[in-house]
Amino acid sequence: MGLKNHKSPAIKKGQMFIVGAFVICILLATAAVGKNAIKIYAPEDTTKNMFSNILSESKNTVNIIAKENLTSKNMENRLLEYLAFTSRVGEEHKINLSGYFLVAMPTGNDLNVTLVNFNKKPMTGIKICVNSSEKTINSLTHNNAATITFTNVPDYLKFNYTYSEYNGTATETLTEEINTTKRLFSYLKLRFLSGEDIKQSVSFN
Repeated sequence: MGLKNHKSPAIKKGQMFIVGAFVICILLATAAVGKNAIKIYAPEDTTKNMFSNILSESKNTVNIIAKENLTSKNMENRLLEYLAFTSRVGEEHKINLSGYFLVAMPTGNDLNVTLVNFNKKPMTGIKICVNSSEKTINSLTHNNAATITFTNVPDYLKFNYTYSEYNGTATETLTEEINTTKRLFSYLKLRFLSGEDIKQSVSFN
């Protein structure tokens, strides 16, 4: 009876090794199940997380580009580069990313307004108004940019824009408006399409 209650250190080490190996096997099996579960549920979570992240980063991107070089040409080029990158990321996850940037930037007493289209289709009938002054861009195709200038813009301004796009069945006219004292601001439309899951936002920044 005494021998049963006093096991040698070698036996204890052997038992610990067996128990440890068993625990590792359970952990590996759990990890495998976890990976399979992630594969099943990831598409919805990935779309939601990517939409939130890219929406947030896109707003920050305008400010970063403006700080490095506050010119319309730089804004056009750098946003097109940024959108090419985000589109590739979306394609890797089978997500169709589209939308546009509209960025207003001060240049002395004037205001440059840059429109960058990554809507996957032309934007037409574009009207941009600053107070009582209206300028138009007849059409802007996908993956292109255009800049227009408003002169002698006061500190407090009324800004609005209107454009049309084909939604698959008919041409739809959309508009946004803001009263602001900001001299650097932007609108961002972001649209995610993943299977039948659609997420969309138009944000003023």
